[in-house]
Amino acid sequence: MVSEDQTRDELRQKVVGTTINDVTLLSTDFCNHLGEVVMMISMTADMPELIDDVKSWQPKSYADHFDGSGLSIGPLAIECYGACEAIYREPFDREVQAFDALVASGSVELIKATETSDAEFIAFSANGLSKDLQDIIDRIAAIANGAILDAAEADDEKGSLNQDDIDAMF
Repeated sequence: MVSEDQTRDELRQKVVGTTINDVTLLSTDFCNHLGEVVMMISMTADMPELIDDVKSWQPKSYADHFDGSGLSIGPLAIECYGACEAIYREPFDREVQAFDALVASGSVELIKATETSDAEFIAFSANGLSKDLQDIIDRIAAIANGAILDAAEADDEKGSLNQDDIDAMF
């Protein structure tokens, strides 16, 4: 019988040279899906008609993203995600859920802003939301690259990773 550790060790060897981190077994390529909606939201500041694209964006699971990505690492990324240790996977999943929830609630507010036709208010709303979402993406990428973020840190802005923490990892 193959142990979880043996499986992880085998996967860590397979991911060398890919965008899948050989420690966490997670890939930052997932952040590309999240970045799409952030880009649309930020562009809404100048082009409010993009709100329809924001409304149509749908969250995807990690597996669904890689399954439909067309990336050669897709099947391996899905397999690795299943073997990812809880110390990385739980905060990763928690941050993804926070991202999806913020897109949903923030989109409602942004839709209301676009209905006002007040360009400054639309820009303020879009820029604020896109910054908050980008902060979550930065935490997701940091976790995928090996940062350990526990639940208390995720809930406490003082404990959240800042740009210096992220830069130090690279």
